[in-house]
Amino acid sequence: MPKITTFDDLVDHLRTIFEGNDIDVDYVQNIMLSYRMNTRVYPESGGQRNGKYNLMLVCWSEGPVVTRIHDHSDSHCFMKMLTGSVHEIRYE
Repeated sequence: MPKITTFDDLVDHLRTIFEGNDIDVDYVQNIMLSYRMNTRVYPESGGQRNGKYNLMLVCWSEGPVVTRIHDHSDSHCFMKMLTGSVHEIRYE
């Protein structure tokens, strides 16, 4: 497992993973889990896109936020909370 110490490391490593066509979902999840954000230095970039994946940094205001039921059109979705908490409901 590579050492992921900065947001740029995370972006670079995900970019490398998604260069190929066979994506190891468990490996991507482990990479996301391994990243620990330095809460004193927030990344300047809000997202990355390369045609195979979108990486988004989303910030919500305090208090409850609700999103509508949606799908990802036969794509994987990985989520990492940097601070706070989330409650996700998945449907078949």
